[in-house]
Amino acid sequence: MRGRENLRPSGRRGCQSERGPTKPKNTIEDIAFPCWEANGFTHSSEYVGVTMSEARFDTSSVTPLHWLAVAMALLSAVVHLVLGLEFLPHWMGVSFVLSTGGFVGAVILFFANVRRPLLYLVGIPYTGSQIVFWLLVDPGGTDLALEVIDKTAQVVLVIALIVLYRRDT
Repeated sequence: MRGRENLRPSGRRGCQSERGPTKPKNTIEDIAFPCWEANGFTHSSEYVGVTMSEARFDTSSVTPLHWLAVAMALLSAVVHLVLGLEFLPHWMGVSFVLSTGGFVGAVILFFANVRRPLLYLVGIPYTGSQIVFWLLVDPGGTDLALEVIDKTAQVVLVIALIVLYRRDT
């Protein structure tokens, strides 16, 4: 698995925060995993790669296929938000709004360059399950055009994610 070579025992035990003053926590990894090295592992910035003060979206490696996947994810997010607001406070409305968060969160992680192959791999069943769920539970009464747009975008997104995953691994 890509990135496993960076998980090497460092020989130190205990948590840095328990040992008193430490180096400034200025990288995303230092903030997210304060005891990572202290518990026997070292890590690199291969997947995150920026300090908090330099954090910005990385578009240098984004291809047209990536942009297509991002567009389809955002389109599906907008449709789910619109439908979710229509259905609230019903449980379907809540699930649509949560789905919006999943798509938007995935796009943010993508541009932050956080383990893209894993993101593609998780995105395939996430999006595919929404298509299946819609076929099983479609409440009807919603705008058919929105449903067709959303499911078309999701099918294109699943295909793009499969191609991206196969290409990157």
